[in-house]
Amino acid sequence: MKKRYNIGFFVHHLENDYSRVLMRGVTCAAEDLDVNLIIYPGRALNGEYYDDKYAQYEYQNNVLYSFAAPGMIDGLIISAGTIGSFVSHEEFKTFVDRFEGIPVMTIENPVRGYPCLHFGSSGIRLIINHLVSEHNCRRIAFISGPKGNGDAESRLDAYRSALAENGLDFDETLIGYGNFSEYSVEAVEEMLDGCTEMPDAICFANDQMCIGGYEAVRKRGLEPGKDILITGYDDSEVAASLSPMLTTVRADSAELGYTAVEEMYKWLRDGMAPETRELTSTIVLRGSCGCGNTRFNADMYKKLLGESGVEECSRTIVSMHAGSGISANAKRLRAGIAGFIGNIFTAAESGGDISEKKLTEQFNKLLDDGIAENLGYDTVSDIIYASQSFALSMLGRTSARHIRIICMFEKFEHMLSDHVLGATTKRNADLTSNYYLIGNITKNMLMHADEDDKCFYAIINNLCRVHIMNGYVYIYDKPIINTPDSEWRIPETMNLKAYNIGSRLCTLNGKDQVIAGKDFFENRYSPADMRRTVVLSPLYSAEVQFGLLVCDLDYEFFSNIYSVSPQICTAINMLEMLKKVKGPLAQANDTDMVSSRLSMSDELTGAYNRRGFYKYANLQIQSSENDGLTGVLIYGDLDDLKRINDIYGRGDGDYAINCAAEYLKKGLRSSDVIARIGGDEFAALAVVSDDSFAKEIYSRIKSIADEHNKTSGKPYNVRMSIGVYTFKCSEKVHVQDYLDKADAALYYDKKKKSSDLLKKNG
Repeated sequence: MKKRYNIGFFVHHLENDYSRVLMRGVTCAAEDLDVNLIIYPGRALNGEYYDDKYAQYEYQNNVLYSFAAPGMIDGLIISAGTIGSFVSHEEFKTFVDRFEGIPVMTIENPVRGYPCLHFGSSGIRLIINHLVSEHNCRRIAFISGPKGNGDAESRLDAYRSALAENGLDFDETLIGYGNFSEYSVEAVEEMLDGCTEMPDAICFANDQMCIGGYEAVRKRGLEPGKDILITGYDDSEVAASLSPMLTTVRADSAELGYTAVEEMYKWLRDGMAPETRELTSTIVLRGSCGCGNTRFNADMYKKLLGESGVEECSRTIVSMHAGSGISANAKRLRAGIAGFIGNIFTAAESGGDISEKKLTEQFNKLLDDGIAENLGYDTVSDIIYASQSFALSMLGRTSARHIRIICMFEKFEHMLSDHVLGATTKRNADLTSNYYLIGNITKNMLMHADEDDKCFYAIINNLCRVHIMNGYVYIYDKPIINTPDSEWRIPETMNLKAYNIGSRLCTLNGKDQVIAGKDFFENRYSPADMRRTVVLSPLYSAEVQFGLLVCDLDYEFFSNIYSVSPQICTAINMLEMLKKVKGPLAQANDTDMVSSRLSMSDELTGAYNRRGFYKYANLQIQSSENDGLTGVLIYGDLDDLKRINDIYGRGDGDYAINCAAEYLKKGLRSSDVIARIGGDEFAALAVVSDDSFAKEIYSRIKSIADEHNKTSGKPYNVRMSIGVYTFKCSEKVHVQDYLDKADAALYYDKKKKSSDLLKKNG
């Protein structure tokens, strides 16, 4: 049987914009080439983080890099640009040298002695040339990445060279050094403060820093794209989300990831190391440089038609908006939509019959094949719009066919919108289910704290239901203290407590669970002859490492790892705490009470969870001392949590959740019951003798939120929608009886909520 290669991939995190696109290419290549892929989502070496307190233990994720050694993997690809940003070239080379005995290649940044795949600096030169020749810019600033970072230095060198080519002098005061993240406002402000004269344009070394760039420019009362032109690099998801949309260099990280796996596969197959080489990049013009969106230019399409036939025109339009394609499936879908619009162009050019029924069936087939999911909704929409412009350029404005073409393309847009809406609805329902199942992990584990089998069965029972095809939960013999100065080594053995292969669930005991540390990927329980894409996640709390989670899952569900892993870590940490106090508590016969308290608390906020809320709220309501008093039920919902997570990451999402809990704690009394009862849902109960309390509590919590947002230093507002309902306490009353009433009041407040997530400048 032909050996299936095991290729490892080191990358910083999986949830930032760059890594998401990069990993799409990596996973597509693994599928096309039939290789196993093991993803090590550690963190940057000596990484610097915006929120030091939140990121205090991020270094713990770097133990993952030790799980790559000869015999574990056949080849290793290292994303040098993401994990080597904060160390020198020599320090990073020392890190890479650790993996002697494994074929290693890097991407983004070259490392001496190793093959590298990266994007050249031609894109920066194209940007500078465009700003000079088309916009007459003379003072062009540059915001680089961190000093010492290879990618940042390469782009800064390209900027210097491009200035020289255009006869412009290099001015050190026009240079700033960001950190490749959106938290680069200060770097831009320092550069602008040090300028003797405002720059005409600012070039950024990546798209993400442009978020901070827009903010810094607007703080000065200036408008990006008008008063100061702005350009980025990468053409990531950020580029299209900014307003005005970002002119940038298209350096397709999906293509980079795909090609890297392809090169490693050839190396392992043929025994010949690849050469270091550059991939080409192109410039994408949008509104931030003052060009507007030049992609929908009818004159350009007419010129294109005059130079080539309709088939070539259709392929060119698809390539302009969707690139050339990387995976076999993406190439097939690009060819499919090119053929589809080619049929329209042929009919428009020849004056022949335009069969709307046939074209509708063809477009439906493309949607069913997943064109919107693979190429992206915006990309397909752009192709449709551009194709309409092209087709109309062939027809007379007054012709009946002109109107028919417009109506037909509107129909295709509606079909695309309906398809995406249906997919989004399904995905949201799936996310709701996932959050519920993942949220059950800690609760179910603690319910069986004294029964190892049931405790770990609770984990895998939920893993297999949240799209983790195969999951393995390894626990070390003893928790291991791992400080930033520690030298981490893989334990010789680990205990495989539980695993699932599809819907088959299994827990292990005794010697059956003992697995050699080096066999974490392929052990005696692993599925035979199945291609696998695996993501590793360490199980830790603060400085303590408990074990390792190994999950087989598809690219689109990678983010589930970041929800599942903390739940398991929280439960294991609580179980360890219970073990430490078990002796004294057993003497007092209080073990069950402590376990119950832990299972009723929300780990993130310290408030009660849903179970705790029901118990302690009902105890107050039904107490004889409170009979006849007023119960004030507050139902709260954190506004825009999904947008905060999407734009700023889950760390800021957790920050927002904690803020919402604090609003309630500050607005209520210490004797009141406060709980986080869902992802972004909160509830609270106060029993009062003065009915005016209910009238005041709404405005009090809103005021606390407003005061917090004025001084938080965050670029966004953290707000809550609130519903308040009052009732009389009685031993026959349950808080559950009134949740719908408070929820209805919440609904009306939600309708009034402000849409300004981001703070206004000035």
